[in-house]
Amino acid sequence: MEQIATPCNMRTKSSFILLLLRNSRSNQNMRIILFIALTLVVPIVAVAQNTTDISLSIEWSQDPEAIDIPVGIIGFENAIWNDELPEFFFSESIRGVANAAKILTLSVSSSPIGQNLLTDRQKQLATSDFDIEVGVRHGRDEVYLFVHGKSIRKTSNGRYERLDGFTANVELNTVAPKRAFTWAENSVLAEGEWYRIGLAQDGVYKIDRNFLNSLGVDVDAINPQNINIYGNGGELLPFDNAVFRHDDPQRNAIYVDGEADGSFDQNDYILFYGKGPNTWKYNEENSAFEHNRHFYSDSAYYFIRVDDTDAMRLEEMPFPDGPI
Repeated sequence: MEQIATPCNMRTKSSFILLLLRNSRSNQNMRIILFIALTLVVPIVAVAQNTTDISLSIEWSQDPEAIDIPVGIIGFENAIWNDELPEFFFSESIRGVANAAKILTLSVSSSPIGQNLLTDRQKQLATSDFDIEVGVRHGRDEVYLFVHGKSIRKTSNGRYERLDGFTANVELNTVAPKRAFTWAENSVLAEGEWYRIGLAQDGVYKIDRNFLNSLGVDVDAINPQNINIYGNGGELLPFDNAVFRHDDPQRNAIYVDGEADGSFDQNDYILFYGKGPNTWKYNEENSAFEHNRHFYSDSAYYFIRVDDTDAMRLEEMPFPDGPI
């Protein structure tokens, strides 16, 4: 059974609608034309052997009746709003075998954008580059090329520019990148009695007897000394598959009040720190923290096992002497 916490208020993100037209192609090459909904972008992807040419254009608008502009007074159709900055993202299946992609050449088209069109937060978040990146994903026997980037940047003279479009030549790599980690032979979820909960934001969470009952746990039959909580937080996974990430839920250190008697009584409770789907990361270039929203989920999931062994608990730390 599961219980999902009420998510925080989050801005709805429009998803891309892709229509695909394919022309005649041989075994040596092919040409794919992507039309992204409305007037956002019209990318053209041409795959020949192991390179791909991408062309992208963005049509900006200040008309809130024509497009959704949740922040500020300027945006474009189907933008992904990361904090207050509009970003672009699209992906499309490609033929052939590829495990990674990198930009070989990049030509960017941009134009000045008045500071009066930007919010103070947008000015603070803007970096010196559009940070355009490409990558490859695999799913259900399909290979997908994705493109992602920012649409506003700050120049060296303190002015701001918007991205109007770009063309890029991308190399598709058919050699799997070396990983610095190995996969677990068996998941911890393969055995035991488990219950799933969803978290909407970072914080310390309290689990009491009533909450466990609401999950369907037979509280009278469990020993709190056998309770563990597993989870990795809900941060958006890196686009690059070679970047480390846990392949299985990790055990978290928790505090269980009243577990010494071996029963979960009415006043007993569990405390643990959980991480939601959105993150704050420090940007050294701007000397500020940036809020990164998850594109695909408003909850992070943790798993409670009530019949585990080798329980992990928070270590008690002595209070420091003197003023803090």
